[in-house]
Amino acid sequence: MHIRLLALFSLLLLLAATAQAQDYRALWSRGEYALALEEIERVIDAGDSDVRASVLYSDYADVLFAVGRVDEAIALSENIVSNYPLPSHIVRLLRFYHYRGRREEYRELLDLLGRQMDRLRTYRLDEEEQLALGQLMEMQGEDPQVLLAYYERLIGEYPSYEPLRVAAGDVALTRRSFDVAARHYGLALERDENNQEALAGLAEAYRESGDPRVGPTLERLRALNSHHPRLRLLGAERWLDLGEAGQALAELDSLLAINERHTRALALKGAGLFLQDEHRAMEAVQRQAVDFNPYASEVFRVAGRVASRHYRFEQGQAFQRRALALDAEDHAARLYLAFDLLRLGEDDAARAELETVFAANAYSVQAYNLLGVADALRQFKTVRRGLFELQMPEREEKVLAVPMLDLLDEAAALYQERYAIELAKPVRVQVFDVHDEFIVRSVGLPGSAGHLGICFGKLVTMDSPRARDWGSMNWQQVLWHEFVHVVTLQKTHNRMPRWLSEGISVYEETRRDTSWGQRLSPDFKEVVAADQLPGVRDLGRYFMQPRSAQHLLYGYYVAGEFARFYSEHYGYAALEQSLAKIGAGMATEEALATAAGVQLSALDTAYRAHLKGELARLDYLADEEGDGAFALALAAADSALAAGDSARAEAAYLAAHALYPDYAAADAPLRRIAKMYEGGPPDKYRAALQRVVAWDPQAHAECMELAALLIEQGRAEEAAAVLARAAQVIPFHVPLVAARARALDRASAWEDAAEQWRLLLYLDPARSAQHQLRLGRALYAQGEVVAARREVLSLLEKTPRYRAAQQLLLEMAAGSN
Repeated sequence: MHIRLLALFSLLLLLAATAQAQDYRALWSRGEYALALEEIERVIDAGDSDVRASVLYSDYADVLFAVGRVDEAIALSENIVSNYPLPSHIVRLLRFYHYRGRREEYRELLDLLGRQMDRLRTYRLDEEEQLALGQLMEMQGEDPQVLLAYYERLIGEYPSYEPLRVAAGDVALTRRSFDVAARHYGLALERDENNQEALAGLAEAYRESGDPRVGPTLERLRALNSHHPRLRLLGAERWLDLGEAGQALAELDSLLAINERHTRALALKGAGLFLQDEHRAMEAVQRQAVDFNPYASEVFRVAGRVASRHYRFEQGQAFQRRALALDAEDHAARLYLAFDLLRLGEDDAARAELETVFAANAYSVQAYNLLGVADALRQFKTVRRGLFELQMPEREEKVLAVPMLDLLDEAAALYQERYAIELAKPVRVQVFDVHDEFIVRSVGLPGSAGHLGICFGKLVTMDSPRARDWGSMNWQQVLWHEFVHVVTLQKTHNRMPRWLSEGISVYEETRRDTSWGQRLSPDFKEVVAADQLPGVRDLGRYFMQPRSAQHLLYGYYVAGEFARFYSEHYGYAALEQSLAKIGAGMATEEALATAAGVQLSALDTAYRAHLKGELARLDYLADEEGDGAFALALAAADSALAAGDSARAEAAYLAAHALYPDYAAADAPLRRIAKMYEGGPPDKYRAALQRVVAWDPQAHAECMELAALLIEQGRAEEAAAVLARAAQVIPFHVPLVAARARALDRASAWEDAAEQWRLLLYLDPARSAQHQLRLGRALYAQGEVVAARREVLSLLEKTPRYRAAQQLLLEMAAGSN
């Protein structure tokens, strides 16, 4: 009886000890770190836990570390390693040494482990220790692809051990393989939907890739542990992206209340204070981190990254230099420095930094890609004129340099006066004939097919039309848009938010050409139905945290409408003054309201009323209840056309266009009218084509057709103007250049015609004799007799029996007598 009671009592003690162990882990899992620490210390003091000592004390070290008692965590870990020298314990100690800045101990222990790796692999290790070996390999600088393969092999052996999936996701995340990372985190969550590290990793992968699922994922993590460090860090990052430093600091202060020595939190706090212009407070926070870890370059690297995220590249590169002064081995800071130098147009200095990064880490995909683009840039031609410096491949230089410089000179004269600014010299424009080279040069990685141009303040990078699908871009529209960014960014010393800079660029596009700008796409109808009308404070999220590609495009539209509304209601002077105030450090919303002389609430009310009126056009589209007015007008036009009444059909198509002019598909009303009159009355067809050309900035084919019709009608000067518009779309199109040259000949615009014939000599060498003859004629017609004779004699040297050239030479000889 006594034996049975004793056994029962022992069982109860065992159950109680197990419950105690579960209690501290439950507290820990919920983010109640201080209570978890008290509980684990009570269990240790009581000495009544059935948890293995190595596990119990390892947990103790981790909880000490989580609350910022790092030195105690290190001392305890050193004791654990001396008694249980397993890879998992050594990895923990290495992580603590690195965090504390004890670099000498870190390197000594890592070197010791490096020499023992082969021996360790011969042991029969469980999945936890094999995972630790992979983490050691990562610390030693192993190729991420090799590491990923190692973890995936282990996953095959231990499919139920989720930490391997998380580790694989972490490696993929460092390689910026966000889809691979998300897949591994997702598989871990399939086995355990409450895996906090998998949720945190998944949220980070979503954030880095711009996936709108980042928000719901963070909310899942918040429901499990509202104090999870990565939850708070990611939340702060998202607020900093929006420029909402106050909200970011609230997230970070919550984390720092638990662990005042969390270096990433201190780094982000410094960045937030920088955005608030609280430079003394920022320096104090950064000093706090460096006092704790003398190699804590992260506090400057992160501040620089955030500064550059907000287009403040000068400050960004200065922060990265401070990071490297603290730790010359911070290759992430060196890569950010190279990016900033590239964005500032200092390509040679950037290349030197990239070569250093690549020498230290041959697995850096971004450094490798950027060095490849640097090689391509060395082959570019450079053209300088006045304020501008153009860099582009030879073919682009021959075709685009002069018209680009002409357009830029026009824009500079207009906007330096309009926005009361003298631009810094030079403004550099780099034009790429390969899209991936453009986007790598701009952001470091290939892809991002939607981007046509990017501005960094003094530097513009953009695609050439040859880098895109045939006829899919208007290079003048892109260049004008990006140049307006040069003006507004320099006006505000790169302090303005992206939404306002984009909005002004979109608005100024439409001021230059009504066919440019961002159309009110029918796809926006779903966005408008789901969202409330945005106020000024809401516009940034469409650019910094768009929920979809359509939300981003909608952001361009509503930001452009804000710029139009603001300048029309309060005047250009108010817009210019608001930019000046932003440049002086005033918050954007305050600057806009102050310059307009109204309260922000009144500004929001007026803007929403304007936007509501513009968005009302979406109501003309079909809805769930049936066809809208636009579809009904199209149906009426189609019916009239079927009945043979072209006049009534045209009127109905024009009515449909007036209801919704932004409908730009192949069956748009204006295109239907042109198709209806094709082959019919020339004047009707000409008028229909003119409408399309004036409305569609990429109507290259319609421009060619209209020009041919105008030539037939003897209107050569108008034809030349239409073909100049076509050259905004496909400037390398030989039939276009030839038609333009002939039209200019007919219009007696000899100087311009000569330029086109010269261009044809380059683009169409198979017919060089014909083109050189026409060039000679154009030069002679404008009185350039010596130049004309030179061209004809050169032509006759190559083709001495060319009768037309002989006749022109005789004509010139007769004319000189």
